[in-house]
Amino acid sequence: MELLERGTHLARLAEHLAAAAGGHGRLVVVGGEAGIGKTSLVRRFADEHKASARVLWGASDWFFTPQPLRPVFDIAEQVGGSLA
Repeated sequence: MELLERGTHLARLAEHLAAAAGGHGRLVVVGGEAGIGKTSLVRRFADEHKASARVLWGASDWFFTPQPLRPVFDIAEQVGGSLA
């Protein structure tokens, strides 16, 4: 799927990834209205960089009772070890 008008956003994410790879950690929050393409943007970015970066994914499901720390639990399960 082609993402239209997202080159700037992908470039910014790539800048944050490069800084993180250089030892300057980053947390990036992607926000916007429902249906605007947040998930598509992040999936595209993750797919483009999966060979050079470890991708951890977490999400909250707003169809049920919100669990604010659910994304942290999702990532902890992926990382394992003492974080889990």
